[in-house]
Formats: sequence, structure tokens, C-alpha cells
Amino acid sequence: MANKLDKTIWRRIWIIAVLIPISLVFPYGWFGVLFIACTLWEDLTSPSVGGAPPRIWATATPDDDDWLSLFILACESPAESAFLEEMVREFDLLPNEGKLLAPGISLAMQVKFQQYRFDFVINNIFIVEIDGATYHSSPEAVERDRIRDEFSLAHGFKVLRIPASVVFNTPFEAVRQVRQFALGPIVARPIERASRDFLALSGSKQKPIEHHLKGLKGGISSITQGLSELAKQIDNASVHQAAMADFRSAISLERHYLEAIGKKTEYRIWEANLDPEQRAFTQDLHKKLTEAETSRPLSDTYQWARIIYPNTVDDPQIQQKIACECESSFLARKQIFLEINERCVKDPVFGKVFRELMEESKFPHMHLIHPIRPRLNFSALLDAVSQKAENKSVTDPR
Repeated sequence: MANKLDKTIWRRIWIIAVLIPISLVFPYGWFGVLFIACTLWEDLTSPSVGGAPPRIWATATPDDDDWLSLFILACESPAESAFLEEMVREFDLLPNEGKLLAPGISLAMQVKFQQYRFDFVINNIFIVEIDGATYHSSPEAVERDRIRDEFSLAHGFKVLRIPASVVFNTPFEAVRQVRQFALGPIVARPIERASRDFLALSGSKQKPIEHHLKGLKGGISSITQGLSELAKQIDNASVHQAAMADFRSAISLERHYLEAIGKKTEYRIWEANLDPEQRAFTQDLHKKLTEAETSRPLSDTYQWARIIYPNTVDDPQIQQKIACECESSFLARKQIFLEINERCVKDPVFGKVFRELMEESKFPHMHLIHPIRPRLNFSALLDAVSQKAENKSVTDPR
């Protein structure tokens, strides 16, 4: 704070030095000099800004009336706060140098270990993660949690994941799981135990080279395991891609064709609303530009592919990803047809032309298109629109 204050003082002195020569030419500049000088004098004569640092949960003590509130503020979700409150109530935990202690139990929160941060760690070895449905239910989140748990287990920790719904609905069940999981014989943290073993080996008669060779062997084993895991993930991705290829292609092709036929429908309706001369000119120009394609039926242009659910694969995790992706695609597809049918209902002319074009293109899922009302005569509608355009052209003074 003092350094920051010094910088502002020198900055204002510099501004005053610049304003003084300017004020000799422009007298109103002296008001600015006077104002800045007053603020400078106030800062120089007032006591320096300081005070006690903000209180946080890591420095809380049992004597603080609001120590539990400080710990709860450090939680990253309402579920974590509810779990912490239940643990404090159940075990009569009290703060001590950033941890919550009671006979036989030590609870630390927001514990950083290498690239991860754990929600809670009990007795230095038992990790408790509170999983909310929002961030832990998708296939990507499940895979991310699996990799994280494998990392924790490889470093000697044990992991318990408690759904947030359990914490909110049955907090006593969450506490029961913690008792069963962690409150056995207290075991030293693996890294602390490894440090003591290393010190013991250093003081023994065993040759240091053997210790290093053992560490090298462990490192090679970890690398091999990591490569095997990477190869497995690549194989799983290949299987997933092969299983979904036809499904994705059919979904994408259908979406593209629906958009194209929608634009073609709008063009036909726009053309029908032109006056006879403009319509004749437009049709003649369109015929010249598409001379080679006018004789082709729409069924040759639009090669629809039937949307078939992918075959089942043996791996349950891959099958779960396939099911999730298919469900998402079908929901998006359903929304597209809902919007199309809604437009067909609101605009019967559009619905009539659109359905005729879809039938002409031999769309394999015509049951998804809104049916045409029997009383609607599209030819009569177009004739009426054309007659209205002709009458307008006759009465137009131009």
C-alpha cells in the first residue's frame, strides 16, 4: 500500500510541474494546480493507510465467533457448505491452523496437491469429493473424474465421491459414508511416509544407487502405464468415430437438405407474387441458368439417407457416449421439425409448397412433416395472388 501511495504522490508532483508552465499562459490552469496540491497535502499529512489483514478461514481460531462462517465462505458450492456444516455438527470439529480437528479426525479443505485441488481431505489420506450433477454428470466430466481418481490412487490416497443430492436430502447418510470410509486406523499420508523412508534409507548402510534405480524403475513403469492409457483412449475414440460415422452423416445431410428445400419454397412463393412480366422474365432467366438441371427430378438432387441408430459396441463407456450423443442429436432434430411444422401451421401456403417439395424429393420420414389441410387449394391461392398482381399492374399509373 505504501509503494502504491508513493507512486501516486510522485505522479501528482509531475502533473503539477507540467501544469505550472501551462498556467502561466492559461490562468485557469491554476485551479487544477491548486486542486492537485490540496489532495497531495492531504495524503502527505494523513496517517498511512494500514490495518490488520482480512480474516480468512486459514487463520481462524476457536475463539472467533464467526470461524465457521469463514470456513463456509471458502467452500466452492452450496453442497460443500452443507457437508462441512454437517461434519462440524457431527464430530464437534474446531479450527486449528487451517484445519478442523477433533479426537481421531482431521479435516482439511481445498487441499492443493500437484495439479489438482481436493474438496476435503480427512486424516491426510482420505479424499472426499462432493459431486454436483451440473459439473459431474456429463460423459466428459465422468472421464475427467476417473482420470483424477486414478491419479489420486496412484499417489496413495483413497477417494470417496458423495453426490450433492445425498448431502442435501440425507446428510446423515453422507456422514455414515465418511465414517465407514475414513474413520479407521489413522494412516500417515503417503508422501510423508515416503519422506521418512527416504531419510531412513539415507542413514542406513544400503547403497544409494539402489534407491535411485528403484525410483527410475518406478518412473519407467508410470510412463509405460501412461502410454498404455493414451493408446486405450485413442482406440476408444476410433471405435466411437467408426460407430457414429453413418449416423452423423445422415443427420448433417438431412439438416442441409431441409434448409435448401425451405429456401426453394420461399423462392417459389416469392416468384408467384411477382406481376406477370416480372414472373415471365424471372422464369426465363432461371430456365437459362439451370437448363441442364430443370429436367432432373428432386429425388435425384436430394439423396436422403435414413437415420439409423448406431450399432451397439462392447465397451460400456463408449456405448454411453454414443447414447448421449444420439440423444442430443435427436433432440436437436426434433426441435428443427417443430419449428418447420410451426411455420407450416402459421403459413399454409408455405406448408403446402414445402410438403409438395418434400414429397417430390422422396423424403423417407414424411410422417414428421405437418399434413396439408384438405380444404386448402394451393393452385387457387396462386391464381388469386397472380390476378391481384395483374390488377395492380393495370391500375399502376407508371
